[in-house]
Amino acid sequence: MAVFGWVSAKRRGIIYETLNVFRILEEKKYLRFLKKYPSPEIGHPLLFNRKGYRFTYRYLRHIYLLGLFSEHLQDKLSSGSILMDIGSSYGIFSSLIKQEMPKSHHVLVDLPGQLVLAHYYLSQLFPNAKIAGFKEVNEASRIDRNFILEYDFVLIPTSMYGKLEARSADVVTNFVSLIEMSRDWFFTYINSEVFKMASYFFTVNRYDSYPTYHNQLTFLDFPFDRYEPIFVRTFPVQRFYYKPFLFFWCKKVEYPSQLFQFIGKSR
Repeated sequence: MAVFGWVSAKRRGIIYETLNVFRILEEKKYLRFLKKYPSPEIGHPLLFNRKGYRFTYRYLRHIYLLGLFSEHLQDKLSSGSILMDIGSSYGIFSSLIKQEMPKSHHVLVDLPGQLVLAHYYLSQLFPNAKIAGFKEVNEASRIDRNFILEYDFVLIPTSMYGKLEARSADVVTNFVSLIEMSRDWFFTYINSEVFKMASYFFTVNRYDSYPTYHNQLTFLDFPFDRYEPIFVRTFPVQRFYYKPFLFFWCKKVEYPSQLFQFIGKSR
C-alpha cells in the first residue's frame, strides 16, 4: 500500500483515521458497497489506495452509513420514498441512497454555499436527474410531497426550511451536525412538522456537545420518545483522532464525546 511515504505527522494522522474506517468496513462486510459505488473523482479529491479500492475519509464514512441504512432501514421503505437530509453538505449520502434506490427522491437542507456545491456534484453524478434549485424552491409558496415527487433532488436553503409541509418526507437523516447547531436551530428542526411526521429517523450525533460546543445540547435533547428504536449503538468510526507529536509522529487521542448511531420508527 503506497499511502505513506514521507509525510507530516498531521497527514499521517489522517491516514491512520482513514485506514481505521476501512478496517471497520471490512469487519462489517460493507466493502461491497465501496466496490459497487466507487468514490467519484468529481472535484479531483485526493484519493487513498487500499486493496484495490480508492477512497477519501469522508466517502468511507458515508459508505458505512449506507451499510447501516441497507442493513436496518432499506427493506422498510418503498422504492419511491422521500428522504430528507438535514445538514446535507454536498450530498454524498443522498447520492449513495439514490444509486441504491434509483426511484427514491431526496431533499437536501443546508446553507446556500453547500447547496451550490451539491447542485454541481449531483448534476455531474446524475446528468439526467431533475434538480430543484434555488429558483424552483424560491418560487414555490409551499413545498409538499407532490412538489418533491416531481424531482430527484430538491435543494432547500435553511432560510426556506419553513416551506416544507408535514408528511413531505418519509425519512429524516442528520449526521453529526444537529448537536453542533445553536439551540434555536436544533429545536426548529426537531419540532417542525416535516420532521415530526416522518416515519423514520436516522442519525449519528455526539452524546454531548460539550466541550467542543457550548450550546448545552446532549443526547437527552433528541426526541427519542417519538420513536420505536430499530438500531442504537455507539458510532465506531469517529472515536479517536491522531494528534501531531514531535513533528513526524502522532499519538492517538480519544474524542471528548463519543457519537451515537440511532435508527427509529415513528410511534
